[in-house]
Amino acid sequence: MTAGAVCVGAGGVFGGFGSSCDVDQGWDEGQQSCCPQPLFTGGDNCEDAIINVILVPDPGDPPVVATISGSNVPATGPDCPILVGDLVWWEAFAITDCALVRIDACCTVGPFLPWWDCLMLTCPCAAGAAVTASPNPYIPEPASCIGAPYCPDGNPWLWFGPLAAGTYYYPLYSPCPVAPPLGFCGPYQMHITVEACPVAACCLPGGVCAEVNSPSCDALGGTFLGPPNRYPAVTACMAGACGTGSCCSPAGCQDRIPPIPPGPLMTPAACAGLGGAYYGGLRCHGGVCSNDLFQSCSSDAECPPDGTCVGDSQQLSQRSPCDPPALPGTDCKLRCGPPTVPLPDPADFPDHWKPRFISFSVPGAVCAETALRVKLTSLHHVMPLYTDGSSIPFTLFEGQSMYVGPPVTYIESESTLTPFLASHLQCAAHYRDWSTITLLHVTGEAIVPSSEYGVENLAASCMGNETTAPCLSGGANVSAALTIKTSRWGDAEIAFQVPTDPASQPDFDDIGSLVNKFKSLPGAPIKARAKLAGVDARGLMDISPDVGFDDIPLCVDAFKGRAYPYKPGKCTSAPATACIADADCGANGPCILCP
Repeated sequence: MTAGAVCVGAGGVFGGFGSSCDVDQGWDEGQQSCCPQPLFTGGDNCEDAIINVILVPDPGDPPVVATISGSNVPATGPDCPILVGDLVWWEAFAITDCALVRIDACCTVGPFLPWWDCLMLTCPCAAGAAVTASPNPYIPEPASCIGAPYCPDGNPWLWFGPLAAGTYYYPLYSPCPVAPPLGFCGPYQMHITVEACPVAACCLPGGVCAEVNSPSCDALGGTFLGPPNRYPAVTACMAGACGTGSCCSPAGCQDRIPPIPPGPLMTPAACAGLGGAYYGGLRCHGGVCSNDLFQSCSSDAECPPDGTCVGDSQQLSQRSPCDPPALPGTDCKLRCGPPTVPLPDPADFPDHWKPRFISFSVPGAVCAETALRVKLTSLHHVMPLYTDGSSIPFTLFEGQSMYVGPPVTYIESESTLTPFLASHLQCAAHYRDWSTITLLHVTGEAIVPSSEYGVENLAASCMGNETTAPCLSGGANVSAALTIKTSRWGDAEIAFQVPTDPASQPDFDDIGSLVNKFKSLPGAPIKARAKLAGVDARGLMDISPDVGFDDIPLCVDAFKGRAYPYKPGKCTSAPATACIADADCGANGPCILCP
């Protein structure tokens, strides 16, 4: 008996396969219907997937939503060698006209992560025959994300488009043959939200105007006067919309007829006389009236004293019409899967640590944004003991964690302008794509000599949830920790042993290396290895100044056996007072690192 017959037999009205339980097809303030569908349309191979045909609404009409239910448990692989891991389950859909498409996994009890960020254009899949998720140019949202506003349950969503009419195949990452599976494996829901490509003015060669969508305008060889070319869009062929514009000639981009200045606005005829290509309705670049990207002035607009733009508006940051157009991506990446484990600085190993910095990199993360958490495993366990000063371990702070702050570019010295990236530890989590940084050096009051740290990578789903079980050490959304140590106080040169070795002691090689760094001599250590001096009693590091007269005397003191001079904590009621124990604070305690 079919699902429709069961529905009718129960006294219901069958709405058809793929229809939603909601009258408005799930379009409830951006959130989706969680109504399961009676027919599963997915398949282990793309050829097996039933194509969901979606009628694109008219421009300006509300979006339509196709609700899909399925299970990727039967996935076997291999099916698509161009996808890493080749563990794929497929859903397919067809659209009848140009559309902006959003795909989500809302309502899946999972969430469904990781998640591929591409659509395949062919079946079977082929290299280069894919389109990567891209931001909807009409609303300020990213190409892909998890959670709000569309999936409050923490599931992922993706934007694609404008997409031309045709059939598209979506690969669901399905590691079901793996035991245990390295990702989601089970029943799922998908929603495909489709809205018509907006129509705007299209300036054809010669200054003729037509009202079409962006792909149609491109096919006609025209200039589309809407995002991403023009903000806001010119929605209709108003008088003069295409009569003036820009000219791309051997002289570059010109939106005024020479001589400049002054000169009238560029016209098709004037551009032809210059031997250039004419782009109607666009200026060479945005103007300079307002700092607001969406309220900048073009060259013919008036700019009142209050900075408000009056006249033709064009985004400041948009590309020149003469720049090569940005081509859509054709690669596929896993998003929001288990974060990758940080990698050590090769120059540190096997035992070449730094006194006041820890250094590492984060390999290509499957989640665009992650946070880096530094666990304070063992602090200031000095061996051998200092001969002139306290060797007390900073045990009060052991077991606590801090986060890596925003990276900043510094230079090695005023005479050696080699750049490097460094961050300070902070109390709040900072999420970003760390995989673009080849090597990151991290310092802070809690980065102290003779210590051990664990660096963990937290998935984007931990944002605001860092203290929940999945985001704690060992949780599903946290990488394994990279263990990094720091060297003995003052040990900056390669001629020393591991920090716990009794023979390890700063010597003339260390002092000489800092002098060489001060002189910017070839072979001198990098700043992250040579920088020692803090700027306050807690040891806060100012990375900008060159290694010099503040750092070299500290290395000499360390050679003499003098103790590390800083205390990383602060007294709660007297934050300028440094401490390593509550007793250091008295009535102003307790002694803390954060907040």
